[in-house]
Amino acid sequence: MARIQEALRDNGLDGLFCRVSEHVLYFTGYWPQNHVGAAVVPANGMPVLVLSELEAKWELGTYPPSSNVEVVTFPFESATELRGPNESMAVVLPSVFERLGLSGKVIGVEQSVEQSNVGIFQGEVKHPAQPTWDMLKTLFPKAGFKDATGVLMGLRAIKSEEEISAIKLAVEVAVMGFAAAREALRPGMKEVELASVIESAIHTRGTGHKGVRQARGYACVYTGPRSAKQWTHYARSTDRAIGQNDIVIMELGAFADGYWADLTRNFCAGKPPAKAQEMYEVALGAQRAAIEIAKPGTPIPQLDRAAREFMAKRGYAEYWPHGLGHGVGTAYHEGPPLHAANNQPLQAGMVLTIEPGIYIEGLAGIRPEDMIVVRETGAEVISGVFPHAL
Repeated sequence: MARIQEALRDNGLDGLFCRVSEHVLYFTGYWPQNHVGAAVVPANGMPVLVLSELEAKWELGTYPPSSNVEVVTFPFESATELRGPNESMAVVLPSVFERLGLSGKVIGVEQSVEQSNVGIFQGEVKHPAQPTWDMLKTLFPKAGFKDATGVLMGLRAIKSEEEISAIKLAVEVAVMGFAAAREALRPGMKEVELASVIESAIHTRGTGHKGVRQARGYACVYTGPRSAKQWTHYARSTDRAIGQNDIVIMELGAFADGYWADLTRNFCAGKPPAKAQEMYEVALGAQRAAIEIAKPGTPIPQLDRAAREFMAKRGYAEYWPHGLGHGVGTAYHEGPPLHAANNQPLQAGMVLTIEPGIYIEGLAGIRPEDMIVVRETGAEVISGVFPHAL
């Protein structure tokens, strides 16, 4: 919390008000079940988790927030009273702000946040928008509200050891899906069947694993020649039947209690063609070339260049059309982007994906994706618990 509060002061903020669930988790250690909650974080003092009375009653005894967090509850909708999240929180926010000395101060908000993750309640995401800003301005007319999106994303890019442990737990849960897929894979089954095997294993085996409250996975399976298109933004599993000796790409995002893993593994439904095996080995070599130089101070373009030069020497550079990776944490995709156009240096505590790929239309696509922690001594690979093997 000291690093967070120092960043607020350095950016001219007296506090933060956050409603996006991953930010509530980030600042309080508690992940709201249905996106109805908030974190109020002062630049000096104890953060406050604002939560409905019912959720606090049923959940906090088993899944408490961090020890340095105060909890304030509000009444929510009932059979006799219709109130939305803003109207409900408005009942208690004035006293919270007054006690923290924030009523007339500069408050950072999530004004430009355009992405938020699914939560425990999977069917919908509640996201702050104009009604939230209007509520705050009405309650605190003397306060100044400032977009703190850049501050938030900068903070999230550097993980604490506690967060790294949570991400490692998400990796453990994610690879349960890959293990189930390797056992189930057979020619003739549909892509969607294999995806459902992965997702079911994560949900059923991951929930309860080492005390995990909720685990879910979202798998995208591309097979045969279709695997060459898996790098696009339109990737999805289909009812295509997997053929004998087809290459299978499985892209997977999975969470355990709000922290994410992002991994990709490649299988073969039989014996891989010689060309696909070569592609696989080159892609793994490119990945290793980037991982070997990942340490604090290394400019991100150097990682990208190391991987691309490895591919170029083997004649495959033209078949890698995307960036090298990105950050992972309370989101499946977050900063920093590992891209040749991003000159940002690596910092200790970043958790990143390294995912070079080779995609040849009409043949196959190959992409090994692993996660690393940037340490002072170099990269710690945290996804080696499920090794690569066609």
